[in-house]
Amino acid sequence: MSQKQTEEIIQLSPNEILVGENVRFALKPYRIDRLAEENLKDGQVNDAIEVEELEEPVDGKSYRLTVGHYRLASVDKLNREQKAGIKLPARVVQQENEVARTLRQISENNE
Repeated sequence: MSQKQTEEIIQLSPNEILVGENVRFALKPYRIDRLAEENLKDGQVNDAIEVEELEEPVDGKSYRLTVGHYRLASVDKLNREQKAGIKLPARVVQQENEVARTLRQISENNE
């Protein structure tokens, strides 16, 4: 599995990130809630998500989520419901293709 990745961590708002296909069929609300509580308590997300920069923005979003669906969902919930203003630390990666993206998601879920 090959990916090109920057070493820099950038901070993104959930509304900058396009959520595409996920190897998980649906996110569990109780896990989103639990992670949201942790993020609110810490005031931040501790582990970076992975995103790909889009060649052209889609619906105003400049990045596509590769890894971190629960982290994104929890921050989105906090920002919508509690106006928390939390951003996500993000590592920008470039997957070679859709198969590489899916394999990366599976790998992350198994960790």
